[in-house]
Amino acid sequence: MKIFYATNNYLGWKVLQEIIEKGADELVGMALHPVGKSKFADEIITTSGLDDSKIFREKNLNTISTQIHDLQPAILLSVNYGYKIKKQILSIFNFTVCHSYIYS
Repeated sequence: MKIFYATNNYLGWKVLQEIIEKGADELVGMALHPVGKSKFADEIITTSGLDDSKIFREKNLNTISTQIHDLQPAILLSVNYGYKIKKQILSIFNFTVCHSYIYS
């Protein structure tokens, strides 16, 4: 299944490493904290293997809902992503798995 990954920090990087190493699913896009606010961003980006067009650094994902939708992700996996993800974005996915933060 296609995964969109929203993440930050060391734990987010390590979970991504496991996803990639296990070859469990297809990573189609990723949201990181804005430049200057993220931790381990370089490691996460390198590990993901995604091109820049599939990595989003916006604080408000609603502004890029069309781009996320066009990736046709089935799963939202969020680990230590520190921003609220609104219903408009959540409705894109069939499944949502989150760690650490509140979603509205």
